[in-house]
Amino acid sequence: MYGIHPSEELRTLFKGSPHQGQKPELAKILFFGSDANYSAALSDHPFFHRIIEYHRDGVAFWQRYDRHHPFLLDEYPFKKNTGGVPYHRSFAALNLSSKYAPFISFVELLDVPTIGNSSGEKEFWNLFSPEHAKRLDTLLQCGSRRIIFLSDNVIRRMRKIKKRWGLFSWVPDSDAHGLLCKLGDTAIHKVFHFSDGRVYKHIPEMRKLIVDYCFGQAQVFHRL
Repeated sequence: MYGIHPSEELRTLFKGSPHQGQKPELAKILFFGSDANYSAALSDHPFFHRIIEYHRDGVAFWQRYDRHHPFLLDEYPFKKNTGGVPYHRSFAALNLSSKYAPFISFVELLDVPTIGNSSGEKEFWNLFSPEHAKRLDTLLQCGSRRIIFLSDNVIRRMRKIKKRWGLFSWVPDSDAHGLLCKLGDTAIHKVFHFSDGRVYKHIPEMRKLIVDYCFGQAQVFHRL
């Protein structure tokens, strides 16, 4: 059943800083998702201290363990095909070392950690905060030099937010993958979700774009 994660410690940490990795304001590469999803059983397992360590400082975690997320540690004790694990295992296919840690942030449409499958729209919107979405919209529209990656599902939900709350007014109607639009120096791209196997056809070009943007000449992500 989909809902808010039962761990009060995790909820408090995430509410105070609703992202993973680098702070969004400091990041150059932002991956937008719907929610930060974890197994409910994690909070009763000794491994949970790794999750808390990660949320306290995601950049330091990546640099310390050379893994961008605790789901990728050898000691991870649960199934690797549930929760947010498939997402982060696919993200690891980008083969980005810890030198990218200061550049990358994972940002969610929900400002609470969740359990279960978010396919139920009613449950998702019950947890949605317009105030949090407004902060994200302000961040995106500031026009700083950044690359933003949005999945199909995130864009679909952004369009609903646009219709109901008037936020994310810049989201275009195009369904093409690749460069969606630019807001100042912020380039916004549409890609498959990292839990979708089709994302692997985007991996080489995404990696080149990230590498060039962080350490070289920025390139344009082609429409696929």
